Amino acid sequence: MPGNKLAATVVLCGLAAIASGCATTNAPRDWLSPPGTSQSQAYGGWFYAHSTAGAQRPYTDGELIALTADSIFILNRHGLVGLQKTQIIDATVTAYDARVGTLAAYSIIGTLSTISNGGFLLITAPLWAITGIVATASASNAPQEVYPKKKWEQFRKYARFPAGMPHGLNRQSLQPKPEPHP
Repeated sequence: MPGNKLAATVVLCGLAAIASGCATTNAPRDWLSPPGTSQSQAYGGWFYAHSTAGAQRPYTDGELIALTADSIFILNRHGLVGLQKTQIIDATVTAYDARVGTLAAYSIIGTLSTISNGGFLLITAPLWAITGIVATASASNAPQEVYPKKKWEQFRKYARFPAGMPHGLNRQSLQPKPEPHP
């Protein structure tokens, strides 16, 4: 009986670790597209930043529109918002939905399947769990750039206008990404 408790503990620890290995995003549900689709759409990634620019709203989020030498432009429900780079404490841009749920599910199923390994469970369950954690965490972090770890130049490729704000653009004419259809 003690062996069964140990095996159950190993499996449960592995499952908990797999579930906690994913990066999160602040994008609204279903706003991010899968990788293949996001490459063919003319929208920027989802931007989220903590800033010193206003006590009532210490964060800003929305679609990354463009970067200039000193500012970042975000399109959200309030319209086009400009942030001074010097006021940003930390920021994340997420390019696409990595869809890591499937990878995590396979890792969990693999970890659970080690119950049939008998005593080898003590070796195979942690291997499944560790591999699942590494693979899931890596896949979930792949579509993200984080400031200050990365320089602002790395964010440019995820903007709707990567070369900067087009000259003569009517900023009020910018439309947000349409709501996804179920």
